[in-house]
Amino acid sequence: KQPILQKAQAKQMPKLQTQVVQVKVRSAVLGGGDIAFPLLFTSTIFQKLLILFGSSSGLSLGFYWRMAIVPLCTTIALILLFSQSKKDVFYPAMPFLSIGCFIGYGLLWFTL
Repeated sequence: KQPILQKAQAKQMPKLQTQVVQVKVRSAVLGGGDIAFPLLFTSTIFQKLLILFGSSSGLSLGFYWRMAIVPLCTTIALILLFSQSKKDVFYPAMPFLSIGCFIGYGLLWFTL
């Protein structure tokens, strides 16, 4: 008798009404290459500088901090892209990231 009673109670309960609300989301998506390229670029420069100046020659801590110039310039270029972009317009990030990498590379050579 109980299964029949439960079915009867289920029929008497009012159904919940759901309402679908569409929300427009504004987002910016970076691909894997947008992250990997600046990292590979910086690591390649770091490797070449270690070969050029020698890793066992007692390099100062300032030498290692100079390597942060390239990712910093790349981050600034990305911030400029996001701040200057218009709503609902697609912008490829790679040109901006590449320019940031090369500007950082140039500044790095001026500090050596």
